[in-house]
Amino acid sequence: MEANPLQPKATVLMTAYGHQPFLEKALASAVRQDYPNLEILFIDDGTKPSLEKRVSAFNDSRIRYHYMEHKGSPYGMIKGMHAATGKYVAILDSDDVLIGRSIANRVEALEKSNAGLCFGDNTLINEHGDVYGIIRNRNCKTADDIMTGYFARPIASMKHSSVMFRRDAAINAGNYDASFSICYDINLIIKVAKESGFVQIHDLVVNYRTHGSNMTKGLIHRLKIIEQINSIIDQNIEGNIARIGFKTANTMFNLAKAAYLIFTSNRNPKILELLRHPDTHNDA
Repeated sequence: MEANPLQPKATVLMTAYGHQPFLEKALASAVRQDYPNLEILFIDDGTKPSLEKRVSAFNDSRIRYHYMEHKGSPYGMIKGMHAATGKYVAILDSDDVLIGRSIANRVEALEKSNAGLCFGDNTLINEHGDVYGIIRNRNCKTADDIMTGYFARPIASMKHSSVMFRRDAAINAGNYDASFSICYDINLIIKVAKESGFVQIHDLVVNYRTHGSNMTKGLIHRLKIIEQINSIIDQNIEGNIARIGFKTANTMFNLAKAAYLIFTSNRNPKILELLRHPDTHNDA
């Protein structure tokens, strides 16, 4: 598709380290997007041998490949946000899949609102690409609603790959913070939502993939998540009682998730049903 300079440029930002099995599916989903002014920025976080051949095999002029020495995912996101040339930056994890008019719909919402970020709903897929659930985000009116979704629910509603940032809002908020080795996405989302506002759409924008490699990382990983989210709570929640409540919920849910993920990487359908909210529309 030829670029249309009358439309604001959007960047799909991907980072990856290692030869991940779903990379081509993720890239292909970005290439298939029908938005007419798109770049796809791929940051290779020091994979050896590099991922350049796998990325360049798409032979698509919209794809820009950057290689950096391995430093960790948040550093790749920082580099990508600075290197992006789009007015808007949509995040795509290397095992997820953009669906429908994901880019076009979120650009349209941001153009109308001038908010700092836009997010949509997502389906859940397994390692074979089969859909086994849908997450319909509760209607969020304030940044406090977003924080509640991250701090006090068993399944975080807003996935990183469902978010599109207005690039200048993300940069002005300080970009990703590499001191959060795992929860750098939550930290930036909250900062941008508080400083520049957000717009929510109820379109399905991404297939979020759950599989053994990205889920069953054990108790130590969950303890690090608990520690980092508790730090974000300290930075954003006022009042000791509220902080204690959120930290208790965060700890309880993450420890329970660590136990549950010993047996399966799929989200529990009963929990998904409990998370549904009456102010969202029915699934088609």
